Amino acid sequence: MVTNRQTKKIKVLRIITRLNVGGPGKHAIWLTAGLDKELFETRLITGRVEENEQELNYLLTKESVVPLYINSLKRSIHLVNDFKAFFALLKILFSYQPDIIHTHMSKAGLVGRLAGGIYKIFNPFKKINIFHTFHGNTFEGYFSQTKALFFLILEKLLSRLFSNKIIVISHQQFDEICHTFKLDVEEKFRIIPLGFDYSLISEEVNKKNDFFRVGLVGRMAPIKNYAAVIEVAKLVKNEKITFHIYGSCSEDELQKFQNAIATNNLEKNIFLMGNVSDINEIYHNIDMLLLTSINEGTPLSIIEAMFFAKPVVATKVGGVPDLLGMDWTPDDSPLGWSFKKTAVQKGFICKVNDYADMADKVTLLSKSQEECKIVGSNGKEFAIQTFSKERLIQDIEGLYKNT
Repeated sequence: MVTNRQTKKIKVLRIITRLNVGGPGKHAIWLTAGLDKELFETRLITGRVEENEQELNYLLTKESVVPLYINSLKRSIHLVNDFKAFFALLKILFSYQPDIIHTHMSKAGLVGRLAGGIYKIFNPFKKINIFHTFHGNTFEGYFSQTKALFFLILEKLLSRLFSNKIIVISHQQFDEICHTFKLDVEEKFRIIPLGFDYSLISEEVNKKNDFFRVGLVGRMAPIKNYAAVIEVAKLVKNEKITFHIYGSCSEDELQKFQNAIATNNLEKNIFLMGNVSDINEIYHNIDMLLLTSINEGTPLSIIEAMFFAKPVVATKVGGVPDLLGMDWTPDDSPLGWSFKKTAVQKGFICKVNDYADMADKVTLLSKSQEECKIVGSNGKEFAIQTFSKERLIQDIEGLYKNT
């Protein structure tokens, strides 16, 4: 008699530093919810958001994901908390007995991979794979040169000793992390682009508006360089062009920014919108996206803007040149994708802190509805072809099954 023997599911432990509003958190939640339930069993571990941040509670509810929280796992450096998080993860690893450990963001990548390495040593006969996804990097723009060098050396050790595969989300990021920062483990790298749930997009209701609205989307952290908005707005100096910042920050930083707006008499030009979880409320109420960051991975805000057919002006950091200047094609190469310079205008790239160029591009778009339409349409076509949530999940499943 033939019986159907159920195959044992592959157990995945996904670890992320925190689920604050932004691309990495959405990425981790979609993967936790979306992996084939017949093949995979997934548990999501996360730390707590910081005081000035909001958590992706609406998305956790929508996707029916219930994470396990480690209170000591925090973004900021704190040796006592970091050791506590390490031992908490060790306890979870030995209890859950995962086949795959997948870490996201720097702090989770550090303590998660160290704990995963110990777990592997004590399970010599069990196949265990450790993956880490770089959503950005902390090697530039976050810390002093000494601290950044320390984290780079630490990452080199983690990549060589405690990582089966290192996932990056664009070719530019691969080149930067592997070659510029010399991780020197090219054979371990794999490009898996971000995904986006475009079922979240609602049809735009036509609204008559006499203003050209420039949107900035993301937490108001120093790395996002929102001080540049003051300089750009001063150069534009047009009451018909307004800047709308969607994101949170600490009370002190908020007060400083409000003071800078008042000092430069820009109260009619710059508006702080706070955190808005509904992306339709954001992108249906702006005419273009401006990104002023001094360091990025592959900004989800640009991909979101593309899905909404909004033109983009962004600084030349991280994966931005890949999004706005390249066409992507999946292939059978070790990296998984090939890239070539695009022949269509998908957005505009400026140097970091080149306020005059940013102001010129904003002004150009504000004066030409046709230019906005063409650039936005090109971006939307590219996003639909490249950044679906379904493709992201399929790529990750393929990596898990074939490593």
